[in-house]
Formats: sequence, structure tokens, C-alpha cells
Amino acid sequence: MKQISSVVGKCEFWDKVDFWDRDTYAISGTGSLPKVRFATSEVAEISLNYSELTGEAESLISDVEELLEMVRQQEDQISQKNEIIDSAQNTIGDQQHYIAYVYAELNKGVGIPRQEFPASSRSL
Repeated sequence: MKQISSVVGKCEFWDKVDFWDRDTYAISGTGSLPKVRFATSEVAEISLNYSELTGEAESLISDVEELLEMVRQQEDQISQKNEIIDSAQNTIGDQQHYIAYVYAELNKGVGIPRQEFPASSRSL
């Protein structure tokens, strides 16, 4: 078909346009309505950019998920270490009480009066 167009500002008006070629896509039709023209290379570039951005976003999401898993593992390790520390502190406290008891029994056995230990020495 024959292409007839007029340009008003930056908007092209097409009359009786009905064509397709490798480089251009045009909405075909008749009348004085603005018709949209896209070069297929522009559409391909937009599609490629979208694909690249989508790939980058998926990669970032994967990285964040890995980091979150590492944080969870570290939190678990910290929790386990805190339990070990609490257990060790309780063991130390128990041993201090036992040492105080043995010391008092030894003193009692040799006739030395019992000494009271301050409360602060009973717990760490």
C-alpha cells in the first residue's frame, strides 16, 4: 500500500497505512489518528534490558537469601555458644560453692571457726 503521512510536532499521522517490514512495526489503519511506530531494534533493546534487569534482580534476591541463611546460622551458633557460656558459669558457681563447703569442712575438722563468704563470691 502507499504510505501517506504528515508530521504535526513530534506526532505522525498516518493515512491508509498497512505495511510490515523487518525494521518497523506500524499500527495499520485509516484516518487522522496518531499511529505508533516502533523500530523492532528498539523493542529488542527494551526487551534485552528488561531481561538483564530481571536477571540481576533474581541474582540479588538469591544473594540476599544466602546472606539471610548465613545470618540464621550465625544466630544459631551464637545461641549455642551462649548456652555453653551459661553452662560453664553455672558449673563455676557450683564448683565455688563446693570449694567453700570443702574449705569449711576442713576448717571444722582442724577446729577453725567457719567463715561466711560474701554473696558476691557465690555467683559469677
